[in-house]
Amino acid sequence: MFRRLVLITLFLIIVLQPAQGLDFKLLISDALGKTELLKTELASVSSSLTASQSVSNVESALVQGFLKSVEKVQIDLKNASFDADHTLILERGMQYLQEANQSLVHGEIIPARDLIESLVNELRGILGLQKEGLAFTEVPVSFKSSGIDMTGVIFLPKNLSAGKKIPGIILAGPFSGIKEQVVSDYAKYLATYGFAAMTFDYRTLGASGGEPRQEVIPANQVEDLRAALTFLESRPEVNPNQLGTLGICMGGGMVIPFAADDMRIKAVAGVAGSYLNAEVMRNRLGSQTFDPFLAGAKTDFDNYQTQKKVEYLPLVAPNNGPAFMRGDEPYTYYHRTSITTAPRWKNQVAKHCVYQFLTWDTLNPVRKIAPRPLLIVHGKTDHYCLPEDAQAVFDLAGNPKEIYWIATTNHIDLYDNDHYVRDAAQKVIRFFQKELKNN
Repeated sequence: MFRRLVLITLFLIIVLQPAQGLDFKLLISDALGKTELLKTELASVSSSLTASQSVSNVESALVQGFLKSVEKVQIDLKNASFDADHTLILERGMQYLQEANQSLVHGEIIPARDLIESLVNELRGILGLQKEGLAFTEVPVSFKSSGIDMTGVIFLPKNLSAGKKIPGIILAGPFSGIKEQVVSDYAKYLATYGFAAMTFDYRTLGASGGEPRQEVIPANQVEDLRAALTFLESRPEVNPNQLGTLGICMGGGMVIPFAADDMRIKAVAGVAGSYLNAEVMRNRLGSQTFDPFLAGAKTDFDNYQTQKKVEYLPLVAPNNGPAFMRGDEPYTYYHRTSITTAPRWKNQVAKHCVYQFLTWDTLNPVRKIAPRPLLIVHGKTDHYCLPEDAQAVFDLAGNPKEIYWIATTNHIDLYDNDHYVRDAAQKVIRFFQKELKNN
């Protein structure tokens, strides 16, 4: 009897918990294969439907087949859930599958197809594969900013005709972010749709030069953006009369003072942008909270000016620990990408530059953008870059201008959640096509 119990226990361990003994990437590859097949089948059926049409009861057997396919992928993702570095993406994948399941139950093929397509791209991203529907070429480049060696990448349309000149876009990313993170996803979309999209590492970050390392000074970053634009407009593929800029998160705020005083920029776009200044932060936090914090940051700045000794803060930390960007949301994203796509990213920021960040104005310079067009893309739910700040910068700007809201669940949905990034990127692409290609 005892021997039988041991055998049953071993059987349950082996059969009911297979993931622990399997290779994570093999599980994801298997899930990707099933998901791509399901996407193809859904696309075939949806090709004869309009967005509001559902399949008829006669085709219910077909829907049942789709539901079984969804269930199989759910099992694969559940088996892969032991990999802590990809927890957020796997949870997102399960959410896509649950929503696709609900759409299929109601016979709604097109929404289910779109959700499954997003899942395909998420899984391809885990495996380091190019997202479906994107076609681009990456060109590593280097240039100088204030004598400092800078490293970047220009994303170009695949098979770009020799001698053809296309619009150029300079991208600016989040606070301390590097070119292999958020900006590269948007650059790939832009290149696929006919733009020369340039990403780069600011001085002291990533592969670019500059000392002390991890010194994030807004005025220096604007100078780096100008140097990058000078380099981009000199490229043989780029039309120097068709230049735009796109900023994400802190980059959204950074491109506003950059473009405000650089008339070479003909159109400006921000996604999930940070649009702040000291006055806004003081009003939001209250002077009793903000003023002592600002004073402490000023002391750190003054100490560095006299002693030249660099002290560092962690940028993110687990379990809501002390960090420049507190909370699990930024930690999850930056920790994961530092392991996967951006190993040069460092989890630290020079303490003395916090004062310059707190006193930098990314809001009022928007008054100087008009009559050049401005696009603000923002999530309806965002606890880091608040929707009311996006509305405020939009209200302050002159015409022509447009604001576009996306029903996000958090801030980083617009970093690498394909379902939301694709929506934001396509809106930005249409904006630049209208404002630059006809220039």
